[in-house]
Amino acid sequence: MGRRWLWGAILCATAVLGVAVNEARKEVFYLCGNMQPGMTLQGVTAQLDTVTWSGYQAQTSDNAQRIVLTSRWLLNLKRCVITLDSDNQVGSVEYQ
Repeated sequence: MGRRWLWGAILCATAVLGVAVNEARKEVFYLCGNMQPGMTLQGVTAQLDTVTWSGYQAQTSDNAQRIVLTSRWLLNLKRCVITLDSDNQVGSVEYQ
């Protein structure tokens, strides 16, 4: 009886983890596909503020600003990099 319970718990935990990882992957992929060149920073952040399974971080360098969307559920292996131009509009979007 004890082993069945243990295997059942392991199977259940694996299924829940699988669902969470898949939802995070879909969220990053979907939101990355929504970003189009010419979108404003405000439009980008409005969409990214709706995330459930992931998070984003704005990074600024000398000549460009970029936003990186990723998820800990994905171990940060999949991400969306949104590069903004000097007018704070999307210049490029890359799903990695």
